[in-house]
Amino acid sequence: MPLCSQWYAAAYAGATKTHAADVRVSRVANPDVVLPKVRFEGRSFSRPLYYGIRAGYMLRPSIGLEGEFIHLKVFARDLPRGSVLQQYNISHGLNLVLGNVVWRRSIADRVGGAVRVGLGPTIPHVEVRMIDESVDEYRLGNIAAQFSGGVEAQLKNRLWWAGEYKYTMTKQQFDLVNSGVENVFATHHFVTGIVFRF
Repeated sequence: MPLCSQWYAAAYAGATKTHAADVRVSRVANPDVVLPKVRFEGRSFSRPLYYGIRAGYMLRPSIGLEGEFIHLKVFARDLPRGSVLQQYNISHGLNLVLGNVVWRRSIADRVGGAVRVGLGPTIPHVEVRMIDESVDEYRLGNIAAQFSGGVEAQLKNRLWWAGEYKYTMTKQQFDLVNSGVENVFATHHFVTGIVFRF
């Protein structure tokens, strides 16, 4: 089946690596504190699992539009002892909701390449614990952006296999009653999954 099939849907799983980042902690009536180069874990294969889904429509054989949801997790490691910030996790997902533009091109018989760029909001499940307050809830977060590239190979009829590298970035700020936490999440994704073309 050619790559110009119009409607398609995909699901994937994989592993992630989020860069260490400076985490800024603000407190009412206190100067901001920057925790330098806090490291993050993805725990992609621990429940709830990392995954992504998307659906799209090819406007032309080489260009299309799609919506994508990415359930990305991050867990802060090695927070300094005695720090006002005692826990900082997003275990039920940073949850990127993206609108993408995708470019496709045939590479060989039944094999194609795809590049996509995307932008959209986030819906993080914030788990922050300070010395004297905490939050554990879903919120509407800031905008996220992504760039990705990968290959697709036809398995049978309308079913394709996909392998993909993704890079996402978002700057988040989570406000509590008397505190706030702010940093950038820049993440590498290595995923594989299936695509069904209608």
